[in-house]
Amino acid sequence: LLDFRIKGGVEAQQTIGGEGQEAGQLGFNTIEAGSQVSLNFPRELFPFNLLVTKNVREEQRKTKDRRTVFSASVNYQHRVDYDRSLGNIGYGYTFRYKRYTRFGYYPFELNVVKVNPGSGLDTLLQNGDPFLIYRFTDHLIHDSRVTYNWNNQLSTNTRQRNSFNLSADFETAGMLLRAWSVAANRPQNDLGSYEIAGIPFAQYFRVFTDLRWLIRLGSHQDLAQRVAVGVGFPFGNFKTLPLEKSFYGGGANGIRAWEARSLGPGSYLVPSDQKYSQFGDIRVEYNIELRFDLTRTIELAVFADGGNIWQLYDDPAREGESFRFDKFYNEFAFGPGVGIRYNLGFFVIRLDLAFKFRDPAMPYGERWWVGQRKLGSNLNFGIGYPF
Repeated sequence: LLDFRIKGGVEAQQTIGGEGQEAGQLGFNTIEAGSQVSLNFPRELFPFNLLVTKNVREEQRKTKDRRTVFSASVNYQHRVDYDRSLGNIGYGYTFRYKRYTRFGYYPFELNVVKVNPGSGLDTLLQNGDPFLIYRFTDHLIHDSRVTYNWNNQLSTNTRQRNSFNLSADFETAGMLLRAWSVAANRPQNDLGSYEIAGIPFAQYFRVFTDLRWLIRLGSHQDLAQRVAVGVGFPFGNFKTLPLEKSFYGGGANGIRAWEARSLGPGSYLVPSDQKYSQFGDIRVEYNIELRFDLTRTIELAVFADGGNIWQLYDDPAREGESFRFDKFYNEFAFGPGVGIRYNLGFFVIRLDLAFKFRDPAMPYGERWWVGQRKLGSNLNFGIGYPF
């Protein structure tokens, strides 16, 4: 089966320095476009046919839901501070086990990322910040992934029953390339990284889990909850996680009181010229949302989001951004809000207004909003439910 997809989108996004908003010029200034083609074979091809046990194979024959996948994609992103081009090829195998469980194994994926920074970001890169340099430089990612999903919602009708969905993703990258580079005694660049064809490659281990459950309270009310936890360990050839593998806080599908990439890391007070470029190695987030019907197509929601992102390692120049077991719970952001949704059946148009009730970037003892300062808010537009 040959599958071809195209995607595109526009977004209103701040520049890193925030000049667009101050000048009243903030509009749809971010463009993304891409395409993907995949070739699916409804059986195990080499080497996956060597890994599947007889019992699993019998279960797969019952469901007829197994496939080997060859895929390739290209993506272009034009953002206010940089342009990025991404190319990907991959090879993997996925199958359903019993009724609710799906496994995936992707032993080979190769991503090539080219970044062209704008003038504002280029100025920051020249300051020598290693976190920005590694995340906004050309790089390769050669990774392997294992995925797991348990989902008892077999129908797209979310009101059919109470549902539970657990997803986990385990990923490692750069190990073979690093071992080969060391064995071949290849030279390193000025940042101490080995390169392939003049491009440094990322090296990391990353785990991400996403737990969601939906409780039906009545014929017109649902309670939706999500817990998302992720951690990445960059080491060896790359000092940070690459940009597309890093975690960020805020945005229409995260902690909605903050704009995307403007929350955290930790309690670090970000300089104003870097406010919208915050990424981390660790993410902890909890969301709860009460949804109820107003009419057949109009839905209302009351929600609350909490959590933050952190860096894994200390940086003396960025106090408060690293994760510590004895204090991370004191660095949670908290943002309740209200939303309205227009449900067309095949997709949902969503507006959510959220408020910054607890800001971890404020001094300790002043993080909760108690009327002593202006209450910050953020209006989000989205397609589909946030989780």
